[in-house]
Amino acid sequence: MSEILRRADIVEIARRLGLKLGRNEGGFTRALCPFHEDRDPSLALYSEPGNPHYFCFACGASGGLIDLVEKQRHTTRGEGVRWLAEVVGVDLPKGRVDGDAVDAAGVTRFTDWLDKHNDQALMAAFAHRRGLSVETFASAGARAVDMGRLKPNQLTPGDRSAYERAGVLIRRRDTLVPVVNGPQIVFPLGSYPAAFLFRTAGPDVSGAGKRTRYRFSKGFRKAETLFGLDEARLRISGGGDPDGLFVVEGVMDVLRLRELGMTAVAVLGASVSANQAAQIQAAATSGDKVVPIHLFLDADEAGRRATASAIRALFESEDLAPVDVVEADQPGDPDELLRGLDPISARTQLAAWTYSVLAALTRQ
Repeated sequence: MSEILRRADIVEIARRLGLKLGRNEGGFTRALCPFHEDRDPSLALYSEPGNPHYFCFACGASGGLIDLVEKQRHTTRGEGVRWLAEVVGVDLPKGRVDGDAVDAAGVTRFTDWLDKHNDQALMAAFAHRRGLSVETFASAGARAVDMGRLKPNQLTPGDRSAYERAGVLIRRRDTLVPVVNGPQIVFPLGSYPAAFLFRTAGPDVSGAGKRTRYRFSKGFRKAETLFGLDEARLRISGGGDPDGLFVVEGVMDVLRLRELGMTAVAVLGASVSANQAAQIQAAATSGDKVVPIHLFLDADEAGRRATASAIRALFESEDLAPVDVVEADQPGDPDELLRGLDPISARTQLAAWTYSVLAALTRQ
């Protein structure tokens, strides 16, 4: 997507789409706005490298180049991407094109906004309440921000377009609003990053972790993402992880294990997709020594079903690291179960909860 936007000339694309162009005013080119009855060109076409976008000074219509193509050709977003790729000479991979794919330029701009508004006091208070260090959150790239400060009407047209393409602004009745509001701990997801996870910075509802509100930026592909994967690969490939690779459900579980000196990835849900299973196996076999995979999903009925499904997915992978199951003898997720333990006590407890795959399946 980034290569398409880098090559595209929004003025030339607008001409191809049938828009009547007006004068060039240096920073932008005017055109008759197709979104209202426009007699004097009021649509500004901005040719910003990597972020071509438009804004109408009369009716307020705004968006990125893909939005313009989609609306003018009356097509789906994916079809619009394919048409634009053909026009600018970019070869797309065969198969489905996800029209909600996250745009790298938008992600970069939003990351800059997070850095600017990062609230260290809010982060410190949240970390203390969770019994974790601020450094552990920093190792995950987390920022603490009040999303109420992200006001679309105060952004430039370019930033509004970029944030929408990054999936952090969404449309509700033709109005742009943040995907989530209030104080949030924001985690980048994926290597680029691919998306963002928002975790409310307020106390858990009724103290029940599973009822905590989590939201993802629009366009996030959960089945293709593992939180903590890059860190896990780095430790395993460097030979610095004798404990193996723990597979857990949530971000806080990863951070709890990380603080105890262990390596974990989160599937961000109760199920493990075939894509995630392949990534887990590849990470466990990325070093000189193959490390075991420990399935440590929540100790409840849903977690047991997910464990059985994950075992099947892991054994269908091309790589094959040894797999076992960690199942606590009490309800709770890894973050809750290990809270308050020191690294030695935690390892002792985990060893007591570890079963072979066969024994774990028999227990269900």
